[in-house]
Amino acid sequence: MNKVLLLPLIMGIILGGCAASQQVATEIDNKNKMTLGIIQKDIKKGMSKTDVLMTLGSPNLVSNDDSGETWVYDKISTESQENSANISAGILGVGAILGVASGSASTNSSAVSQRTLTVVLKFDNHNILQKTSYHTSRF
Repeated sequence: MNKVLLLPLIMGIILGGCAASQQVATEIDNKNKMTLGIIQKDIKKGMSKTDVLMTLGSPNLVSNDDSGETWVYDKISTESQENSANISAGILGVGAILGVASGSASTNSSAVSQRTLTVVLKFDNHNILQKTSYHTSRF
């Protein structure tokens, strides 16, 4: 097989394998992700602590008072977006039969934003969820 054709084939196999492993990691992350939609859909008054733990995992902060226990979940996500544009031009060299000179220019820009989700769950002395409140922000 021609060496020129073999290199792109090998690179395609390597890059395809990386993309597949990244997809699996993303699916695992999405399964463990706490979102406002999950809070609104799955967390209901009357749930036991065990049910909440199975749905959301361990809280970030736990406090007790005379009326029961309060759990706080605080999640922060950072989103990064990069935009780039490449402009390339091939110029046939003057006086050269097969000579090609190329020039390129590129521009890059990036933006970073953060989202927060704070959820406060109040349980009574019988370990039953009585109140749910949450706050989201994006900056």
